[in-house]
Amino acid sequence: SLFLSISLIHTHTHTRTNSSHSTHIQVRALYVAPHNLARRKNTRQSSTYAKRTSAIAVNGKKSGKGERRCTHTQLDPQAWWEVDLGQLCVIERVIIWNRTDAPEDETRPRDEYTARLFPFWAFISQTEYSDLVGGKSFALAHRQSCELKKFTRNRRKTTWNVPANTIGRYVRIQLEKQNYLHIAEVEVFGRTGTRLGVSQ
Repeated sequence: SLFLSISLIHTHTHTRTNSSHSTHIQVRALYVAPHNLARRKNTRQSSTYAKRTSAIAVNGKKSGKGERRCTHTQLDPQAWWEVDLGQLCVIERVIIWNRTDAPEDETRPRDEYTARLFPFWAFISQTEYSDLVGGKSFALAHRQSCELKKFTRNRRKTTWNVPANTIGRYVRIQLEKQNYLHIAEVEVFGRTGTRLGVSQ
């Protein structure tokens, strides 16, 4: 917990002398700055391509320059990646960092790799998602989530400012269609526990 220290000065005036004394008190701070809850937490994904594991997306490295710096699934139907924050948390913001490189073959589209991420959905749930791949996987995650949002624009950095007072434990990124899913980094900013703080 955070505390604010406050010193109070009491002054007493007498006919011949002036004296003062101070009182030191602590007041519990209501605001706790959000921090990245996802860093090095447990992760999983729908499948793994060439040892590009799900943990790469929570190692703190956002470069995304090349396949080896990103998570990477197989060519799954509605491929997904997710992180378990370990406990219920107040979630304020989710940031998804995309892969940044382009194919070496210049005859191929420059956005061939970066465009694979879109469209995707970001889901937040208080309970664990199913590990199904394809089939009803997307529909189940959509129905289960307490908050969700679709993103369609190809960006290096996608930011989701989550609705106020969102409480969740699991954050999932899931493609809407069949494709490879690769992500450089996912950051989930908020506070551990379910106590709703005061905005800064």
